[in-house]
Amino acid sequence: MNTTIIYDRGTKLYKTVSFPCASIKSFINSFPTQPCRTNKMLWLTEDKNRALSYGSELKIFKLKYDIELWNLMNPDLHDFFIEKIEDEEFAGLRNKILRVVSEGSSNIKVQSINLYGLLTGSGSYNVKKQLSILKTIHSKLDTLNDIFFDGKTIAQVMITPDNKSFEDTINEYIEIGNEFSEEEKNLQNQRLSIYGLDQLLLKLMCFNEKTTSMSKNIKGWYVPSGTQTVWTEFVNGKQVSDMGEIALFDCGDLIECHEETDKAMLRKKRKSKKRKSKKRKSKKRKSKKRKSKSKKLIKY
Repeated sequence: MNTTIIYDRGTKLYKTVSFPCASIKSFINSFPTQPCRTNKMLWLTEDKNRALSYGSELKIFKLKYDIELWNLMNPDLHDFFIEKIEDEEFAGLRNKILRVVSEGSSNIKVQSINLYGLLTGSGSYNVKKQLSILKTIHSKLDTLNDIFFDGKTIAQVMITPDNKSFEDTINEYIEIGNEFSEEEKNLQNQRLSIYGLDQLLLKLMCFNEKTTSMSKNIKGWYVPSGTQTVWTEFVNGKQVSDMGEIALFDCGDLIECHEETDKAMLRKKRKSKKRKSKKRKSKKRKSKKRKSKSKKLIKY
């Protein structure tokens, strides 16, 4: 299995989002000196229809350059060389969550590898180990009720796009995992997606690229289209049937946003009007021919 893939300049990727392209660009370009902030991350898909399954306001993101992405379903663990992270967004809540996920380790390399293993099932992190980590996280959340972020405990923090709490999300996956057979528990490379943790992992991979001398020159990750997992993900009550995705960090200079849906809709409307106009003209011609024939019959 290839560890990376190259996407060519001009490749079109898709996302449904209600904000116009100008607002998206402005948001991504804020905090220009902090390339690994979450505002510079984008989750996209190669499949236009899949994007449309999440909404109707489609945006098209065209790559400005060739880019190389890490294959998140590579069976081997990703190499992390980070010594420390100096990032105001990471300090506090995200740092605490990473420690909870990483069984209390204060070593950023160990934390990064543990998080990567949990979310990808790579290396020795089979389904059984992933389930064990989820249960450890759950037990730790019960002991952190005295630490608050914006008035919420870590357990209460919203961690998914559809506003599920960290605790509820962990509990959902534990319930799924408890139903697995021994054969399923021995599976590897099973993607476990939790949006808030995915953001955290992408941030760590960004810092790994930006602040170490061991850069792989990657701009994010991809999960091949059609990837399946035993860890069923639900968003707004709908099961995600395909785990395929593209996740970019520091994407401001990598992509151009286009709102071609509106143009396509206008083209469709114009075509529809032309068809209707042609039909009306055709009916008028036929009507005139009938009248002409009837006059001839009367005359002769």
